[in-house]
Amino acid sequence: MNQNSETARGRDNGPEREQAGALTSKSHEVAELARQVATDRVDSLRQSTQTAKQQAADKIRKLGATIRKVGEHMRVEDQTYIAQKAASASERLDDFAEYVHSAEISTLVRDTRTLARTSPAVFFGSAAVLGLVAGRFLKGVSDAGVDTDTGGSPREQVRPRRDVAREQVRPRGDVSPRKQAVR
Repeated sequence: MNQNSETARGRDNGPEREQAGALTSKSHEVAELARQVATDRVDSLRQSTQTAKQQAADKIRKLGATIRKVGEHMRVEDQTYIAQKAASASERLDDFAEYVHSAEISTLVRDTRTLARTSPAVFFGSAAVLGLVAGRFLKGVSDAGVDTDTGGSPREQVRPRRDVAREQVRPRGDVSPRKQAVR
């Protein structure tokens, strides 16, 4: 009987072993698929951060070029002190653009945290100046008739401004003709 019970168990374990083997195989497939998805996501994130870094560096370079042109104009106007400061600022912006372009994101984050900890006044002052510059730039773009919501394309229609002072104020109980038609 002992031999028969072992044989019976051996037959019973056969399908269980096959199921366990199939389950193990499927779990390996799922794990490999998860690794591949994670790798794809990380690669996509790296690519988008590289693109963002490149765009930021390009904008910083353009700002440096603009300041350089202002400095050249000041030199023509015999404002040598301002021209020298503009040239110096332009060079620093070019260096900073190169740093942003070449540094890893982790390095940028670490250096920003270090600046905030060691020189909070410089950090917050720089953030405020950048905010003001961005606000003035966006206001200038808006005033120039470029819609920032559509990626900088010219507005199709310019809406007239509302003249609130000329509008009539209706008493609370008064119902507009449009609301009367609904009733």
